[in-house]
Amino acid sequence: MVNRLGVDKMFEKNWQRIKSLIDSGVRNKNAYDIDDFCIKQAVVFPEKFLGNDEILILKDDAFKKGLTLTPYMKVIAVMSRDRYFEENGLKKEDIESKPQE
Repeated sequence: MVNRLGVDKMFEKNWQRIKSLIDSGVRNKNAYDIDDFCIKQAVVFPEKFLGNDEILILKDDAFKKGLTLTPYMKVIAVMSRDRYFEENGLKKEDIESKPQE
């Protein structure tokens, strides 16, 4: 889906806006809060992450596939989280569940 619809290009085009959103919207810059923020905001407010024309492309594809917009925006959320982590020296392992000993 990322390659087929050009989601990677959509993401790159909007990255600075997304980064500013995370910078201003996440008080505690820990891995958990950044992940939580990206997922909740992208799913509920897709227009904060992508432009209207880009959202329409995703909605059209979702409709044709019998899906909601949610899984598409979760992909954008994970891309946002991962890029923010990379640029700020955080590790995905900090939020991924680990088996308890």
